[in-house]
Amino acid sequence: MFKKLFSWFSGKASEDNASDKANNNGHSDDQQHTTLQTQNNQANTHSVTDREFTEETQTKAFVDEPDDNSIQSDSVNEKSSECDEQIKPVTETQETFDQSPEAPLSVTKEETFVFAANLTLYTSLDVLQQHGKQIAELPEASTSKKEGEWLKAADFALRVDENGMLKSDIGFVKEAEYLAFLLACREVVESNLGYEEKLKDLSAKMEENPLWHSWGQKKLKNKEDWISDLIIKEETRVITGLSLANAKTLFNQGYTSLSAIATAPEEVLTSLPRVGKKTLENIRQAAS
Repeated sequence: MFKKLFSWFSGKASEDNASDKANNNGHSDDQQHTTLQTQNNQANTHSVTDREFTEETQTKAFVDEPDDNSIQSDSVNEKSSECDEQIKPVTETQETFDQSPEAPLSVTKEETFVFAANLTLYTSLDVLQQHGKQIAELPEASTSKKEGEWLKAADFALRVDENGMLKSDIGFVKEAEYLAFLLACREVVESNLGYEEKLKDLSAKMEENPLWHSWGQKKLKNKEDWISDLIIKEETRVITGLSLANAKTLFNQGYTSLSAIATAPEEVLTSLPRVGKKTLENIRQAAS
């Protein structure tokens, strides 16, 4: 009997515990459901509130703040208008200038010509003195190419290299210095001085300039007496057929000028080698 009572109480207690546990679980589930429902409601409330705030803010910003593109467009239009105002006077001035009869005409610079003398010991003094002269137009009566010629400025410049060296009848020389040497020689040989005076003056110049002396020697076949040869040749150059050797013989005999040779006795002249009737005639005509 006691055992049966005990078993009944035990079973009842188990059922009650089970029921309480089930009730507790159900209550817990209800609390969790309520909590979740509350959180969802709050979230929805915040979402609506945030959305309303955002829309309100955007609307306010759109209304209060101007459009950037509108500002930029207005700014560009203003600048464009200012530029137009600045350009307009210049354009008007340019149009006035173009239409003005005082507007300068386009002028094409005429090509320059430069005279290049033949730089040799036998080129005359007046021709050498024209070396380097510049003109805008070629003269009607141009100098013979035997003495020199007019060249375009660019061609004249090409005659010398970058160091100012010129290819001459004695090799490469400094153009300016070689010209000075030639001028010094021609000034003496074309002067009205007698043979002895010419020889003395030109010899003195060469002693002062050893380089000049070497150039004269080289031109006249490395002769020590090239100075006297130059003077004699210049004095007798108009006599066709009279060699330098025969002219030197006459000078050594005292016939030291063109007029003296032209009036020398016939027997003196005909005694020279290869001086015949024709050469004698040329000598006589030289005095006239």
